[in-house]
Amino acid sequence: MDTNFVLFCILASVNHSVSYVATFFSSSLLPAQLASLSLGLLWASNALVGLFLASSMTQFLGLRGSLVLSFAGYALQIGCLYLSMTFPASAWILSLSGSIFAGSTSAIWWDCQALVVESASVSSTSSTDSISSGRSSNNALWTLIYQGLNMAIFLSLTLLQYGGAPLASLLQSLFFAAAASTAWVAVMKLAPPLEPLNTSKASADEPPQRFSQVLRLFAADYRCSLLAPTQTAFGIATALFAYYVNAELISGAAENGDASVGVLYLGVLESFAYLVSALAAYPYSYLVRRYDAISAVMVWGNLCFLLSAALVLAVPLKALKSWPWLLLLKALYGLGRGIFEGENRSYYMQLFTGPSLVIAFSQQGFLCGLSGGVSFLSAQIISANALASAVVVNGVLSMAALWLLARNLAHRQRVHAESCGVKERGWGWEHVFEGLVEGGSSGEQSRGIQEPLLLVG
Repeated sequence: MDTNFVLFCILASVNHSVSYVATFFSSSLLPAQLASLSLGLLWASNALVGLFLASSMTQFLGLRGSLVLSFAGYALQIGCLYLSMTFPASAWILSLSGSIFAGSTSAIWWDCQALVVESASVSSTSSTDSISSGRSSNNALWTLIYQGLNMAIFLSLTLLQYGGAPLASLLQSLFFAAAASTAWVAVMKLAPPLEPLNTSKASADEPPQRFSQVLRLFAADYRCSLLAPTQTAFGIATALFAYYVNAELISGAAENGDASVGVLYLGVLESFAYLVSALAAYPYSYLVRRYDAISAVMVWGNLCFLLSAALVLAVPLKALKSWPWLLLLKALYGLGRGIFEGENRSYYMQLFTGPSLVIAFSQQGFLCGLSGGVSFLSAQIISANALASAVVVNGVLSMAALWLLARNLAHRQRVHAESCGVKERGWGWEHVFEGLVEGGSSGEQSRGIQEPLLLVG
C-alpha cells in the first residue's frame, strides 16, 4: 500500500469534510434566502470554473500549486460560515464571499484528486488489466477513508454539541483543521507528480487556448455526453437532501404537530449516510474487479438516487419525519453518493487518459456544479416535489444513457479485437448507436479502447 497515497487521502478527506459541514449546516443555520444564494453560488462557481478554467489552471499551476489553492478554498468556506455566525450583520458578504471562492477552487480540487488517484494507479502497476484493477482498488480506498472521515467529523460534531460545546467553536476548530491540511499538502512529498499523465506545467499562453475544450467535448466525444446525466444526478439529489430532507424533515419546525427529530441529530444522520457509503466501497470495487461490472454498479448508484426521490414523492410527510424513513433516505443517498465519488470517477479514468483526463474531469465538475447551482438557487421558488421529480427524470435518463454507452463500448471492443487491433473510428456522435441493433453483450467493458479525445481546434 502506498503510504503517501493514504496520507493524501486523509488530508484531502479532512479538508473536503469541512465543506460538507458548511453545505449541510448552512441550510439550517443561515437565513433561508442567504443559504439558498450561498449554496447556489457555491455550485455555480464550481460549474463555471470547471467549464472555463479548471483544466488549464491545474496544468498551469502544477499539482502542488493546484492542491494548495483548492485546499485553501475549503478552509475559507468554513471560516466564513463561522464568521457569519459570529458577526450576523456581515453574514451576507462573508457567506457569499466564502461560497464563491470555495466553489471556484472546488473544480480544481476534484481535478487534483483524480490525478493523484490515477498517478498512484499508473505508477504501481504495469499491465492494462492491473492498472484497471488498481484504479478500482484505489478509488475504493479513497471512498473508505473519505466517507469514514466524513462520518467521524459529523458524528463528533453531534456528540460535542450534545455535550454543550457551542457550534460556532466547533466550526472554528474545523477551520483550523482545514488550514492545517492545506499547510501539510504544501510541503508533503508528492510522488509521482503529474508526469505519468503527461500533464506537467503548461506554458503561460496555453490556458486561453484551452478554455472552450471542456464545452467542445459534448460534440466531439459522445462518451462524455452519455455520462452527463450521471454527473447531474449528484447535484440535484444533494440539493433535495440539503433543502428538504435536512432543513425540513430533520431540522424543521413542527408542522401540525408533526415534530422533526431536530438539528442536533443532523450530524448523526449524515454520519449514517457516510457509513453506508464507506461500507459499500469495497463491495462495489469487488464487483468491478471480479465481474467487470462497472456499468451495472453505475446504474445502481443512479437507481439509489431515483428511489430516494421517489420516497419523497410517495411517502406522507409525517411518516418521512420518523427515524426509519429518514435512515432509509440517508442510506439510499449514501449508496448513490459512494458510487458517484468512487467508481464513477474510476470509469472516467478507464475511458480517458493523459491530458484528456483532466479536461474530462473538468467537464464532470461543470455538470455537477451546474445542476447543483440551478437546484440550490431554485430551492426557494420550487416545491420539494418538483425537485424530487427532477431527480427521478434525471435518474431514468442516466440509466438509459449508461446502458447505451455499455452496449456501444462492448461492440467497439469486439470489433477492435476482431480487426486485430486496427485503430477504430473516433468518438463522434455519428458512431453512438453502433452495436445497438447488433447482438453482443451489453455487459461490461471497463478496459475498453482508450483513444484520445477528439478536441476541436
